[in-house]
Amino acid sequence: MQVLPQFKELIGKNVRVTRGYKYLLLSFDYALRTNKEILALTLIDRINSDVIPQSLLNLHSMKKFSKGEKVIKIEFKSR
Repeated sequence: MQVLPQFKELIGKNVRVTRGYKYLLLSFDYALRTNKEILALTLIDRINSDVIPQSLLNLHSMKKFSKGEKVIKIEFKSR
C-alpha cells in the first residue's frame, strides 16, 4: 500500500522492463519498473501471447532487483 501513490511513475518516461525472475514464491516473465527503486508491476506471458499483470512490488524492500532496459514504447492492441 505504501507504493500506490507512486503508481503514476509506471506511465512516465522513466519506465524500464526486466526479464523474468523468481523471488521467494513469486515467479514472473517480465516486470515494468520505475527507474528509481520505487515499484515494479510483474507480468505473466500467457500462451495466447497476452501479457497480464500479476503483482505490484515495493522495490524499497527488495535487494538486487534487475535494473532492466529502458522502455521506448508501449502499445495497446485491442482484439
